[in-house]
Amino acid sequence: MSDNYLLRKFSIFLALLIMFFNQGQVLSEEIVKAENIKLAVKEFLASHGINGTAKIDPLVKMKPCENALAVAPYRGQFKTLTVSCPDSQGWRLILAIRSDIDSQSGFENYPVRGNAKSHKTNKIQVWVANRTLRSGTVILPDHISLELWDGTLSQSFQKLNPPFGRKLRKTVTTGKPVRERHLIPHWDIRKGENATLKSSNGSINIITSVMALENAFVGERVRVKNFTSDREMLAYLGKNNIFQIQPLKMFTVSR
Repeated sequence: MSDNYLLRKFSIFLALLIMFFNQGQVLSEEIVKAENIKLAVKEFLASHGINGTAKIDPLVKMKPCENALAVAPYRGQFKTLTVSCPDSQGWRLILAIRSDIDSQSGFENYPVRGNAKSHKTNKIQVWVANRTLRSGTVILPDHISLELWDGTLSQSFQKLNPPFGRKLRKTVTTGKPVRERHLIPHWDIRKGENATLKSSNGSINIITSVMALENAFVGERVRVKNFTSDREMLAYLGKNNIFQIQPLKMFTVSR
């Protein structure tokens, strides 16, 4: 067997190997990785003046997306965001967010009310305290009334959105607007509430009764206690008080 024949064989093999490597590289670039999702979230939060990042497994890989990723607050809250691929056969993730908001004096939530930044406007009717309302007060209709307000509207409640039935975490003085940061958050589940944990073992789905050991919003990973084994574990909260160990099966939604 001549040296030229072996050289040609080796050249063909090398060319095929390079083609295979390049093709695999292109395919991997088409996949939306966790780092791409975190970057989209970081840029979205930065546009609202928030320094934060998404809580996502670094090994997560999503289907290719032709369009730019869309990021939006989930249920009006910046603490949980949706990241979606707006293709016709796209996907959607619901992710908990770690941000500098978390460290602000008891400020657990940051609701979206128009522009997230404080701003001045012309006078607009907002709900203000009729008298000094102490911490722990449950707001009733005779506690607040609509008044014209020309100060900042950040987190204020306007005409069609009264905070009736909400409990104050901070005192609000007479004539001052009641704001979201004054109130105890509307958790999706509270510490001590009973819930369900769904897990799978092969093709078998296992449903277990658990108790939440922390307050949580949908999308957050918190501690729960298994009533049967009396064991604590971490699980992600989905809708209807259902926890799941694996986040993707719960938070990925096909369109």
